[in-house]
Amino acid sequence: MLCSSKAAARCLFVTLILAFATNASGDDAQAARLALLKTFRDEFVPLTPGEGQFPASFTMGADNPSGADKTPADKAAQHEGPAHKVSIAHRFAVARYEVPQNLWEAVMDNNPSRWKGKRNSVEMVNYDDALDFCRRATTAMRRAQLIGNDEVVRLPSEAEWEYAARAGSTGRYSFGDDAEKLGDYGWFHGNAAGNDPPVGAKKANNWKLYDVHGYLWEWCSDRWHDSYAGAPADGSAWAAGDDGRRVLRGGSWKDPADRLTSTSRRGADATLRDDAVGLRCVLAREEASGSGDRLMESRPLYRRQPPTPNGGLRPSASRISARSRWQQHGPITTIDRSAGTASGLSFGRIYLVSHPASHLPMPSRAA
Repeated sequence: MLCSSKAAARCLFVTLILAFATNASGDDAQAARLALLKTFRDEFVPLTPGEGQFPASFTMGADNPSGADKTPADKAAQHEGPAHKVSIAHRFAVARYEVPQNLWEAVMDNNPSRWKGKRNSVEMVNYDDALDFCRRATTAMRRAQLIGNDEVVRLPSEAEWEYAARAGSTGRYSFGDDAEKLGDYGWFHGNAAGNDPPVGAKKANNWKLYDVHGYLWEWCSDRWHDSYAGAPADGSAWAAGDDGRRVLRGGSWKDPADRLTSTSRRGADATLRDDAVGLRCVLAREEASGSGDRLMESRPLYRRQPPTPNGGLRPSASRISARSRWQQHGPITTIDRSAGTASGLSFGRIYLVSHPASHLPMPSRAA
């Protein structure tokens, strides 16, 4: 009987030690996630149109090329016009970098990226994934008192994106018209092979925003239109049109130099997931949003769950070892959405479930 009591005591002792270790590990994970959210908040660059170095208006787009002898670049640019004046009256802040994978994983509890790396830009995210990240980041940062209850993390409108990317410039690129200098500012088809960089490895534009030329195409909140005829002139998102088609800006590591200009744009199915597509966020007051409808909309499944012990984010999944992303292969293609293993992220009493997509086969690294 005495021996049995000693065994039970030892069992209880071991259980308590394991519980303590688990809680300590959870606290460490929580602290790491809070640190990432703080870094994310600190990396927003405030823009104040009409004040200081920030113009109240700018010329958006470029006049369409004319003539029957259009080059492939001219045909791509036919959606960039007509050039038109946009005036922005609201203040907003733009993330210095595209969303990196460690931040995405801290907020979403998954990492859909094809090319893994903590500070690499997250990719393989469709439009709804991007909206979901923004909504969850807003919730987490409000709970941590990193932003006000009237502030929201969201996608930029297309006008906000170009205003920020231009950084007061009027040339083809934020640094001027000379495409020979592009390699100093962005990752594109001409320099990406064999590289696997973190965000911010190239030079920034004049407002200290990185990778606005290349690396990844970035989602904007606007619905896609073939031209700017009838586009809003106040910096807000174009909310009318086909909800299934959205705007991508900036070009990517897969594209030639002429697709990385400040005016370059393309339409894509909102369901597109590709390793050349990611996102950059905006922080703004909710009532002064330029992001149009579906600002905070997403399509999670909701289930009531008890809060986590310390009310924060759940520990993230282990990482897969990184491999090089930079290699040459074909243009962006639409990737069919497929059901994946559900993963959760708990914010207090709401349990959010997302469905990551299946990945493409991993190609070999280019020389």
